[in-house]
Amino acid sequence: MIRLYRSLMFISLVVAGIAFILIMWLHVPGLRFLSILPVGYLIAASLLLRFTWSTGPSLFLVISLPTMFLRYVAFPSLVLINNGYKGRSLVPPAEESFDLAIFLMSYELLLVSLLIVMLEVRYHRARRVQDFEMRTQPLWHLFVVVVFAILLTVAFPASSSLIQILKPEIVSNDTAVSMAAANLTALVVITVKTFVFLALMRRLAQARSWRVLATWAGGLLCMLNIAVYFGVNRLAVVLTVMASIWVFRRLFGSRSNTQIGTIAIMSIFLFALITSERKYVSYTESRLVSIADTIQVYTGGVYNVAIGVEVETQFPVSSSLSVLALDFLRPTIGVNMIVRNWDVFYSNVYFNKRLWGDVDRRSQIIPMIAQGNLFFPVAFAPLISLFFTWLAYKFLNIMIRVRYIEIQYCLALVIMRLGFFWGQNSMNLMSYISFNLLLPLLLLSLFMLIRKLYKDKSRGITKESIESSKLVSHEGARL
Repeated sequence: MIRLYRSLMFISLVVAGIAFILIMWLHVPGLRFLSILPVGYLIAASLLLRFTWSTGPSLFLVISLPTMFLRYVAFPSLVLINNGYKGRSLVPPAEESFDLAIFLMSYELLLVSLLIVMLEVRYHRARRVQDFEMRTQPLWHLFVVVVFAILLTVAFPASSSLIQILKPEIVSNDTAVSMAAANLTALVVITVKTFVFLALMRRLAQARSWRVLATWAGGLLCMLNIAVYFGVNRLAVVLTVMASIWVFRRLFGSRSNTQIGTIAIMSIFLFALITSERKYVSYTESRLVSIADTIQVYTGGVYNVAIGVEVETQFPVSSSLSVLALDFLRPTIGVNMIVRNWDVFYSNVYFNKRLWGDVDRRSQIIPMIAQGNLFFPVAFAPLISLFFTWLAYKFLNIMIRVRYIEIQYCLALVIMRLGFFWGQNSMNLMSYISFNLLLPLLLLSLFMLIRKLYKDKSRGITKESIESSKLVSHEGARL
């Protein structure tokens, strides 16, 4: 795997070098500094490869590096091939906005890469070889949370419409999607489903007499885990696929290779189903332009960053501290109760108003560097990106210490999602962390609390028994 990593990194560096030369030589109308992006990738990726040459990348870097390549090399290359990029806004960004966007993206790349190098080295030093005897919650607690999920579903039956089984179905806004309780119930059900999947996977991995059959059963469980999901978000499904394969490989080792291939084929089929159901609109008949548009949207390309830097000019209120607080607090379970009655909009709302004009549409997200530039001076614009990068490595260091497979799985999901931070913002990431880490931890804490109460009660009984036996012995000796 390390050899494959080195080879792919070397190929990406060659492509970045070629892209830099061609873009600098041929020029792109309206994007005079576009060649800075691929050369920035060339420098940053070379630095990262230097410090991960012998260790390979962390789970965070496995996701972050390809996303970085798409953003800084693939998209500029497609812009050159297509002789520009029109984008989706009726009012395109000014040329000066593109210049500022390229500077911000390059500055973000430099600071984030330096932070990754430092944290990656620390992570590999702290990492130790782990055995495969991971813990999982006992069956009695699994039974408790399953019953809890069933009772919630009975109490809020609308939640069942939010849980997809293989074929996705779009839910209208006038049904369960508008109910907070239904959404929460559906997420609890998905979490419990994951707990059952992990418990069964671990027990199958421990089978000794029928290992081949157990491996195929584990592959089938992975496919079932992937086939039952919440909503119709393609990225969420992709992350579930990757986390399921990560667990499968970790538990079953090299004997899982054939099954992983089958899971990958099934996942592509599911991805196509969701794409078809969502009816993603193509704004052009050109396949290359459509690919460029998809990369631009999902990785926070230069066009969306340029739109983002113009938000404050059009909506001065968007840069207020109350908007910044809302961006972090509103998507987070628990603390969102503090700000639920605030008469404030997300920064992403203002971003979409700048993008679409008078059309009430919120299909795009403001890239993280543009979000940072909205609230902080240019010198501190990458602060939000740096924070989520640091948070990813914090989770990585926790993951190498915990033994419960449920926590490891949830951390893996969150770490991989954080790897896409280049094209995300605080709203997306805080929401994902809340529902895929905080919610499972709350359910697992129920097990910890019951176990602690039981142990405390057992200690109390034992202490009482000891005191009673001492009294009996004392009385017997006196008599």
